[in-house]
Amino acid sequence: MTEEVGVKSKPTALNTIAVLLFQFCSMGFVITTPIMLYLMQHFGETAGPIQAVLPITLISTLVTLFTVVGILLSGTLAGKVKVRTLAILGSFLFTIFGTLPVFFDNYIGMLICRSLCGLGLGLLNPLAGVIVLGCYEGSTQAKLTGYGTVVMNAAGILLQTVSGIMADAGGWQVSFWLHLFGIIPIIFSFLLPEPHNVSAEQKAADRASGEKTKIPAIVWFFGIAFFVFQMMNYPAFLNMSVIFDLRGLGAATEAGMALNMFTIFGVVAGLVAGRLLGILKHFNVPLGWLLCAIGIFLVFIGENPGVIYVGMALLGFGFDIILPAVIPWIGMVTKPSQNAHAVSIAMLLLQLGSFFGSYWLVFCGAAFGDSVFTPLFIEVWLCVALAVIFLILPSPWKKKKKGADAETPAAA
Repeated sequence: MTEEVGVKSKPTALNTIAVLLFQFCSMGFVITTPIMLYLMQHFGETAGPIQAVLPITLISTLVTLFTVVGILLSGTLAGKVKVRTLAILGSFLFTIFGTLPVFFDNYIGMLICRSLCGLGLGLLNPLAGVIVLGCYEGSTQAKLTGYGTVVMNAAGILLQTVSGIMADAGGWQVSFWLHLFGIIPIIFSFLLPEPHNVSAEQKAADRASGEKTKIPAIVWFFGIAFFVFQMMNYPAFLNMSVIFDLRGLGAATEAGMALNMFTIFGVVAGLVAGRLLGILKHFNVPLGWLLCAIGIFLVFIGENPGVIYVGMALLGFGFDIILPAVIPWIGMVTKPSQNAHAVSIAMLLLQLGSFFGSYWLVFCGAAFGDSVFTPLFIEVWLCVALAVIFLILPSPWKKKKKGADAETPAAA
């Protein structure tokens, strides 16, 4: 194997702030979530017959779809275009086109703005992972990724809460002012030091040696696992109020508490992810999937609110210790020249899973006659299967340790 040229960039405070800002921005799509009722009421009266072709729910789903397009572009361009350039472009698209609906009232214009806003989010989405892999080593990668999940969870709560308050106080258009927080990452993007990137000479050397530089199959497996999990996990969120209602356990308030348990324990997981990975290493990921399986199983069987709350807490904690472990895993099985593309693949498929979640519910309803509890039962077994598969996968941490041991005598 051709030896990689170069060393990782020395991390700076700006790199760390940029990672957290990009993670915060990645939750910008939730700004419209609490105001969808207002949007449906308003455009239901003004959009006219075009709704038959372009339903109002596209205001939300187009952002997700174009985020996927942006992630694909970001992964393709990273390495050819500076991370700073992608960050500036992504932040600019998110901020400008996210805010523009404040100034006009047109349904087609709204859909165009939401699409370009999503494209900006997609360009930003993989950059946090690229910076983490390019500037940080070992458990610090997992620790910073974990802190990023804390920021994402906090951003989701904050942006949705403030958006709802602003819409109630001043109308739906006022909520779109929230996109102006994208000015902060624009400013920091101009100051962002470039993370480590493999030189053109290194890539030429790889080609000259005839060494293949394809993305390892394990990276695609990570992405597919995320895709299937996100798609199947959708019912746990979309149907939470339905679950409480069908079992006579409460209504929206209790369902909201269950969803908050997922978020709160996701924050806890993010805070301890780095330390946990340092102890468990390879076993961190199968543990996360196992906790997700137990959590969903408790939601599936829960006959009182407390059991469902515990289940959602385990689900939130389990999933949010997986991602901070998978990012360093990707970094260890790919070359630095592949990092950006590899991270983009995982993030792209994660987003696609969310987009196809509603179709999974439709399929379950048609195939099994139940779109509430059957999807939960299937998800339990999916998470158990993923726990077993990730347990038996070769550990890159073991290979890294053997490599370090082999170099020790030579160094002596």
